[in-house]
Amino acid sequence: MAGEIVPIGPGRPSRGDLPYYEGMHLADWIEEQRAEHKRLGNSAPLKRALNDAYEMLHGDDPDRPDPEKFATTLKRKFYPARRDLHVLQRVAEELNAIVPKQKQREK
Repeated sequence: MAGEIVPIGPGRPSRGDLPYYEGMHLADWIEEQRAEHKRLGNSAPLKRALNDAYEMLHGDDPDRPDPEKFATTLKRKFYPARRDLHVLQRVAEELNAIVPKQKQREK
């Protein structure tokens, strides 16, 4: 039985697609916060949304990172995830437009 088990290489195990989905979820949340701040008429709604994300993720943690460094790191994660989220939403809209047409054909 031991001969059948393939040993895992050194290092951390892979998290698969989880970071990708976490990034898209965070990008969606930040977009919602940004829209809310924009609706309220705040200047720099994206900056306020990033500050909200900082408070949400770190809150009252005594070892929380520097806000400027956090914003830089978050932007590197946020922008690609936001682009992927928009592509995914566009594809979902196109599929939703196709599905009713197919249902009409079936009738």
